[in-house]
Formats: sequence, structure tokens, C-alpha cells
Amino acid sequence: MNPPTTQGEQTRAAIIEAAHGLFLQQGYNGTGMRQIAQAAGIQPASIYNHFTNKEAIFAEVAKEYGIYQAYAEALSQATGDTVADLIADQARRFAAGLAQRADDLRILFVDVVELDGQTSRAAFEQAMPFMVEFMQRLYALAPDGQALVDDIPPPTLMRALLGMFVSYFMTQLVLAPDDPALSDERWVEHFTRIFLYGALRRPEE
Repeated sequence: MNPPTTQGEQTRAAIIEAAHGLFLQQGYNGTGMRQIAQAAGIQPASIYNHFTNKEAIFAEVAKEYGIYQAYAEALSQATGDTVADLIADQARRFAAGLAQRADDLRILFVDVVELDGQTSRAAFEQAMPFMVEFMQRLYALAPDGQALVDDIPPPTLMRALLGMFVSYFMTQLVLAPDDPALSDERWVEHFTRIFLYGALRRPEE
């Protein structure tokens, strides 16, 4: 997010930041517009100069703090000379981004549980052009498409890639984030191998 310059932009940014903290602490339904205004340091009526309702505020919070921004950045910045290398580099970048944005996963939980995921669907659509471009690069690296499974639609492939790595951080949050038995410095490599080749040992190994 670009630094706010005008007073109006600063107020809007303060509202988003305050709402972000409250949504994390209290959820969507447990947070009121008056609370957001108070936390942002403005009069309750002033909040409507920037947002029509709480849903609009949450949508902006999800846009600024959502995981799909990290996903889009990882897709656009990933490099590699082979299909496997490109996917692995994207995975490392996405994992690094998510590791610094644990709160963003909690915002995703709030959206899925309390808003039926409607805000996340909109954010996912914004990331779609980056997914399309990434898939084009994948297929360009695959001679005649033979390195990729032909009958898997590209959107399904992207959903599988996204879901696999998000699931790691979600299970870490839910199960035991500090348990060394559930942590491994090479987890990105392991997850990437499972995504590319499955969990079974290949015959040549």
C-alpha cells in the first residue's frame, strides 16, 4: 500500500488499520462501526465519508492484508528454467510472504466463517491475471505440454498449488505452532515435491 499523503488518505488508512486490528480480535460480527471510528481516532459519523458500511471496510482490509496479494507477488516474481524450478521458486516466495503475514490467514478465516468467503472470492479474482500469466509461463516451459498433466484444467492446478501451501500455515496455527515435531526447515521443499510428484516413492528411486 502506498503511503497516504493527503489528510483524507491518512484518515482512510487509519480506519483500515484500526478495523484490521479489531477484526482480528473480535471478528466481523463482533466489531461495530463506532468501535472502528473510536480506534481510528475519528468521530463515528466521519467514517461514512470514507466507507459506506462495515462490509466495504472489511473488503478493503482483505485487499490490503489478504493472502492473495502475497500470492500474486510470488507468481509474478518467480523464475525458473523448468516447470519444476518455476513452481518451486514460486512456492518459496509464497511461503516467505505468508510467513510474514500470519494475521492475513486469520482475516481469511474471518471471511470464510462469517461472510461465506465473499470477500476472498473478490480478492481471488484480482489475482487471476497473475495466475493466467504464470500458467502461460509454465506451459511455455513444457515441451508440447508433456511435462504437465493434460487433463487437469489450469485453474484447478493453480487452486491445488495455492491450497497446498495455505494449508500448511493453517494447520500450524490450529495444531501446535511451536511444536518442533510439526515444523521442518525444509517443509517448502517437501510440499513442493508432494505437489509435483506425489507422496509415493517413484520406481526409479
